[in-house]
Amino acid sequence: FSVATAVSPDVLLVDEVLSTGDASFRDKARARILSLMKKARAVVYVTHDLDSAASFCTRAIELDGGRIVADGPAKSVIAAYQAKMAKRANAAR
Repeated sequence: FSVATAVSPDVLLVDEVLSTGDASFRDKARARILSLMKKARAVVYVTHDLDSAASFCTRAIELDGGRIVADGPAKSVIAAYQAKMAKRANAAR
């Protein structure tokens, strides 16, 4: 991660980077991602961590089986996904 971001890439693909490492690494990585975003670089952030997606992202795309099922403002897409998952969980009970 540090090597990939040291060169100020035009597009940064971040795949589950905050799910690894210790707390110190996650804090440093989060700060670096925010720094890149402030410089108007394109960041594609791939994660299952909805809290970090909501805090980092302005736009979200939900995929299901490789297909786009939702695309829009991050907080709206995440809220709809959480509601859908809650409904599925309740139906399974």
